[in-house]
Amino acid sequence: MTRSTTTLAAARELAHETLRLGPPELDQAAIRARRYALTDLATALDGTRETHIRMPAGAALYSALADFALRAANRWSASGKTLPRALRAIDADLALRFEAAFTSLFATGNVAPVQGLVDVVLAPYGGRLREGFHQRAPAEWRMTSGPVR
Repeated sequence: MTRSTTTLAAARELAHETLRLGPPELDQAAIRARRYALTDLATALDGTRETHIRMPAGAALYSALADFALRAANRWSASGKTLPRALRAIDADLALRFEAAFTSLFATGNVAPVQGLVDVVLAPYGGRLREGFHQRAPAEWRMTSGPVR
């Protein structure tokens, strides 16, 4: 084997082992931050919102909620067209509920099934989170002098 072939084989082995071991578990801070973000997106689907606001909020919520369901189940993230398949792999009924809820939202503007889905997915982790949530910015993000004008 040449050096590059050996390096490639080692990299493949490392990649396979990493995938086999699964992703790092979400810690409580990450779960709380995601619950807050999901709550915020779900709020943007309020029935009083205009369609041009509901549609992109709904699309963002689909991706974020599905990703949360996967990561909270200690599975790797997925995106785009692989999300439904990844959801089916962890819970076929949940995947069907996602499909029905978001089809209803995008086809008719009915937000109720999506709101119910948000509650189902977040319930095991404490439900929606809005009041009392705060995050501290890392020290390196903080300004050391006066405000920028």
